Amino acid sequence: MKIFAAILTGLTLSAITGTAFANPNVTTTDYKNGNLSQMGDQNPPSTMDGNRTDNMNDSRSTSDRMPSTRVSQTDREFAMKAAQGGMAEVKMGQLALNRASNPEVKKFAKMMIDQHTKANKELEQIAKAQKITLPKTLTSADQATYNKLAKLRGTQFDRAYITAMEKAHIKDANLFQMQTERGENAQLVSFANKTLPIIQNHENMVASLASNNAVMMQQIR
Repeated sequence: MKIFAAILTGLTLSAITGTAFANPNVTTTDYKNGNLSQMGDQNPPSTMDGNRTDNMNDSRSTSDRMPSTRVSQTDREFAMKAAQGGMAEVKMGQLALNRASNPEVKKFAKMMIDQHTKANKELEQIAKAQKITLPKTLTSADQATYNKLAKLRGTQFDRAYITAMEKAHIKDANLFQMQTERGENAQLVSFANKTLPIIQNHENMVASLASNNAVMMQQIR
């Protein structure tokens, strides 16, 4: 009987020791006092499922904020207005090369032609890829401005052209800024981000040109 009791005690201690290695929170005293089930309950619950849910939510919200390949109504309207605005500035710039009298006005007009032609071509490529049909004619307002400029020469043209460019670039800057904030199509948003600083530079240049002493003197005469 003593031998049997010793064997039984050894087996019990082995079981306790093995469990202690598997769970460092469990001690032999806990087994003796019958606290095994309570110690098992002290293990922290797994957060794997919770983390997975949080990660999925974060990924989904991030995806919602990122530009996509779809073309929204905002994207489509931006592309059409940007195309018409760029076209108007090129056509009016061409008028300025022939009708302006101030060299600085002509220099500005040449820059309008070069930089807006480049931007227009890039927009055309994007529109083609996104299956957006761009307008081929000016808006009625831009056409009316063009017709007015076409009847002027010299200092009168300089004054009217600068005024038209100031208004146009304020409108363009607002349009492109809105696309960077509300656009959804990745290519059109990228185009707006890339072109907006150029338009803002034009806006600053034409404002400076309007206050240039040479232009102001011509206006007084």
